Amino acid sequence: MIQEHTKSKARRWTGSSRLLQVVVGGTAIVALMAGCTSQGKSDATGAAGTSSGGGSATQSAGDAAALVAKYYKGTVTAPPADGPAAVTGKKVWIISCGQAAPSCSEPVAAMKTAAQAIGWNVTVFDGQLNPAKYSQGISQAIAAGADGILVNSIDCAAAPGPFEQAKKAGIVIAGLYAFDCDKDPVFSTWPKWSGYDDLAQVYQAWGAARAAWIIDQTKGKANVIDTTVPSYRGLVEAEKGFKAEMATCSGCKVATTVSLPVGDIVAGTAGAKVTNALQQHPDANSFLSYNDAGFTQFENASFHAAGATKLLTMGGECLPGNVDEIRSGGPEDACAVLPQDWHGWAVVDEVNRQFAKPGSAPVDEGLGMQIIDKDHNLPASGGWVPPVDFKAAYMKVWGVS
Repeated sequence: MIQEHTKSKARRWTGSSRLLQVVVGGTAIVALMAGCTSQGKSDATGAAGTSSGGGSATQSAGDAAALVAKYYKGTVTAPPADGPAAVTGKKVWIISCGQAAPSCSEPVAAMKTAAQAIGWNVTVFDGQLNPAKYSQGISQAIAAGADGILVNSIDCAAAPGPFEQAKKAGIVIAGLYAFDCDKDPVFSTWPKWSGYDDLAQVYQAWGAARAAWIIDQTKGKANVIDTTVPSYRGLVEAEKGFKAEMATCSGCKVATTVSLPVGDIVAGTAGAKVTNALQQHPDANSFLSYNDAGFTQFENASFHAAGATKLLTMGGECLPGNVDEIRSGGPEDACAVLPQDWHGWAVVDEVNRQFAKPGSAPVDEGLGMQIIDKDHNLPASGGWVPPVDFKAAYMKVWGVS
C-alpha cells in the first residue's frame, strides 16, 4: 500500500540554513559542470552508463523488489586488507566546499581525523561554498609546500588553473565527491566504490536505488514528483539512474520533474516551485528529493503549503538529521546512504597509496550504499551505522594505533 501518514510540522527556514541546500551527497552544487569527467586519471575508463557490480542504473527487467532487497542488505563490503604502511610526515591541505554545510564539514572532519591518525600535518581551508575561494585555497596550499591536496566536493572545472598548477608542482591531488576535468585531468586518485568504475556510475546507481524503493512501496503504481538541480553533474547522473529505473515500471510515471537552478535555491525561491508542482499534481503519490538538505529545509514546508502531507517521500544521502526524521515518523520516509565518514577515511588511504607508490591505480575501498526506512536499517539513535569498523581496518593497514 501507498503510505499515508501525516508529516511532522514544517521546520523553520532561516537564512543560514540555505547553505545546506547547495550541497548534495557530500557534493557542492556550486561545482561547475563544464569540462568534467567522472574519475581520477589513474582509473579513467570513460564509462558512465552501467556498472560492473554494486547496482545498475539500467536494472534488467525492472525488478524493483530485487533491487530494493539488495540495497536493504547493503552493498558495502570492507576496506582493503592490505596496502602500504603510513607514509608519515607529509603536509596535506584539505579544501572544504563549505564548512557551514554538514555535507561538506562531515567528510572534512573524517578526512582530518584520518590524516592526523596516519601522521600528517593537516591544514583545513574553508571554501565557503564559493568557487573563488576554492582557487585561493589551492593556491595557498601550493605556496605552503603541500605534499597533498584533498578536495571535498570541488570539481576540477571549478578551479582548473590552480589545479593544473598543483599538478605541475607534483602535488598529489585527490577528489572526494568530485569530478575531474575531461581534457586535462588533474586528480591523482579517488576513493573507489565497490563495483563501480567511476563516480558517474555511483550517482546513477544511487538514483536507481531510490526509484526502485518508490516503485516497490507503491506496488508498481508510482506517480512521482521528482526534483533535480541540473547545473550539478552528480545530480544529472543521479537523474539518469532514477529515470532509467522508473522506465522499467509499466504502471509508473513521473508526474513532473522540478528543475531547481542554484540561484533559486540560494535565493530561497526554490520552495515556491516545489509548492506549485505539488498543487498542479494533486494525484501524485510519491516524491523524490534531490538530496536530504533540500528536503529538510524547504521541500517539507512546500508539502504543508500545498496541503500535500501524505506523499510517500524518498530523501537523499541519509544525513544524521534526516535519519532522525525517519525515526520520528517523517517528513522523510527513506533515504539511500552515501557513507560520508567512511568516504573521508578512504580518500586518505588512497592518498597514502600515492605517496608510497606514485601513479598507482585506486583500489576498492569497500564503499557502497544502503537504504534506510522505518522497517529497515534504522538505528535506535543517531545516524547510519556501518557494518564494519572501517577506522580500525584502515589503521591496521597503516600500522598506526
